[in-house]
Amino acid sequence: MKSMNPGYLSFVLITILFILLASGWKDILFRGLSQTSILLFFIGWFAAGWFDVSAGGVNLRLTAPFLLLLAIWGTWKLDTLGQMGHVWMAGCMLGLLDLLMQELNGWNLAFAQALPAIGPVLALVLLTLVTGRHWLWQFIAITVGLLAAECVHAWLHRHSMPGLIIGGPVFSDHWWYVFGVCRGLTVAAEQSVRAGANAVRRYTGHWKQGED
Repeated sequence: MKSMNPGYLSFVLITILFILLASGWKDILFRGLSQTSILLFFIGWFAAGWFDVSAGGVNLRLTAPFLLLLAIWGTWKLDTLGQMGHVWMAGCMLGLLDLLMQELNGWNLAFAQALPAIGPVLALVLLTLVTGRHWLWQFIAITVGLLAAECVHAWLHRHSMPGLIIGGPVFSDHWWYVFGVCRGLTVAAEQSVRAGANAVRRYTGHWKQGED
């Protein structure tokens, strides 16, 4: 299979998301989030992706601190300290699993051949779904986990992988892939449960009418 250029997968997934949002899926995918907030997110995402800073031999793309700031802001939107702690602990667990996959060279191989990454991604997604079905919980856990794994991986390989960019195109592909699959599975499960419940209610209603 031909390798995909880093950044191409995230571009495709962002395009798909734009189409879904334009088709009226906003309240299904991101209930409670305003169109202005979504617009500002994408403006910030694309603007941050243009700039890198270097410190201690490590290059940092501003996409990483941009996501981290949003995760911190989203955490303060949660109701209780218990919820805040829960979602960050889930993020740490997610980061440990992601780091393990990176150290086993899972992501290096997977992102050279995008589709085979579905196995490791599903493992991350299933762990994220334990955190909760709300998009904000999933956003925080995925962002915290993947950024933590990215930073630790960069520090461990700072000498063997010169020029490594934290938050670069490979990370963007990874983040969008995990978050996209997570939201997709969540919405599919919720819609299936809703459709099943409606079918049961209709069947029960017809059955009761038949008895009468």
